[in-house]
Amino acid sequence: MVNRFNTAQSIVATRRWISPAIVTLAAMAALTVLTADAAARQGRPATEEVAPREAGEPIMAIVSIKSQHVTFYDADGWILRAPVSTGTTGRETPAGVFAIIEKDKDHHSTLYDDAWMPNMQRITWNGIALHGGPLPGYAASHGCVRMPYDFAERLFDKTWIGMRVIISPDDAAPIEFSHPALFVAKAAETKKVAAAKAASEAKLALEPVSVYISRATKKLYVRRNTHKAWPDGGEVFDATIEVPVTIRNPDKPIGTHVFTAMARKDAGLRWTMVAIDNGDDAKDALDRITIPQDVLDRIAPTALPRSSIIVSDEPLSRETNYRTEFVAVLNNQPQGGFVTRRPTVNVPVASDNGWGDNGFGFFFQRNPDPQAGNMGRPLFQPNWNSQTGNTRQRGQYYNGQYYNQVQRGWW
Repeated sequence: MVNRFNTAQSIVATRRWISPAIVTLAAMAALTVLTADAAARQGRPATEEVAPREAGEPIMAIVSIKSQHVTFYDADGWILRAPVSTGTTGRETPAGVFAIIEKDKDHHSTLYDDAWMPNMQRITWNGIALHGGPLPGYAASHGCVRMPYDFAERLFDKTWIGMRVIISPDDAAPIEFSHPALFVAKAAETKKVAAAKAASEAKLALEPVSVYISRATKKLYVRRNTHKAWPDGGEVFDATIEVPVTIRNPDKPIGTHVFTAMARKDAGLRWTMVAIDNGDDAKDALDRITIPQDVLDRIAPTALPRSSIIVSDEPLSRETNYRTEFVAVLNNQPQGGFVTRRPTVNVPVASDNGWGDNGFGFFFQRNPDPQAGNMGRPLFQPNWNSQTGNTRQRGQYYNGQYYNQVQRGWW
């Protein structure tokens, strides 16, 4: 009887213990399923992923703010994926088109108490970068894109100065794309161009070309990396071509589309397209643009894999300078981590006052104003908001001051 009584007590106790345990386990399992399902819906990898094939040289990276992940692509598709942590509310990571402009293996922040930012890859001069950092599972940075520490380390030596970095407010991915306006490489013509130019220009013609077409300024800009080292680091980009273009229905949004030549295809190039802002679809956007024939004749024959054409409603960000690829920020998205930062590097930045004799007149010229600090005030002739149909609020920090392009003044 005692044994039966003890056994009965044990059974009751066990049932009392098992019941909440089962409930807890069931709840955990349900939470895991829900979390995994949410991650799957958002397209966010729960862990780092590597493509099951031999990877080529990375051509671009796309960061999704919505899904908190980054994907790197080579000529044949994605090669690396990882979760990230972008800027928190009030310090949001800016959405737009960027490129790697500087790399530092052991970087320490000049803005945030010497914080360690290993394997830093800068994309703006005011401190926005990709780097290794803690990932709590949600947006938590001061504007940078934090990547897993080991992922950032493995990636560091694979990327290159000028590599495109696209930061999208939503999920975006490159899709195969073709259009008559996209350049077709012609090897024979390339040789003719090279033979007709000086040695330095011939070498430049063998570099991938980047073209930016802005509805805001109705201009086309071209640049190539010269691979010439700048004394304080980085490389100098040639930026000697800037011409007007005709855009049909110039008051109508055109969107932001990035076209990239991924590889050679027969006698031409295989292109992809990434869209990150609302407007026309990619085909209609290109159909609306007329590029001067002499510019096409000069650029198209020298187009190579990794060449790109960007079409956007946006003007070039003033982060664009002689040491950057094109930088364009989506001004209809939060920019907290961008506008609240001051430049961490003293370099001239983009204006809209034409080119100088040295090919860098597109950038700010410095005023010898003793009240404006050692660098002087940038001379800027804003005209974006004077154009019909452009109603977005615009403004950015630079040189310690905030410029509001609607108010037309420095604060």
